[in-house]
Amino acid sequence: MHQTPSSTGLDGYVRAKGRTLRIWNDGLTGANNFPLNKDIVVEYFPRAPAASQ
Repeated sequence: MHQTPSSTGLDGYVRAKGRTLRIWNDGLTGANNFPLNKDIVVEYFPRAPAASQ
């Protein structure tokens, strides 16, 4: 089982402090794609332009 911000209690802790949990999208691909609480904000990295050759 993957440990997620929701399953570890991190989201609940952050919400109890009156804050919003933010995570990066780089860990949300392939086998790491798991459900999140709706109050968690996912920040997305912009894709780097391909290197020209």
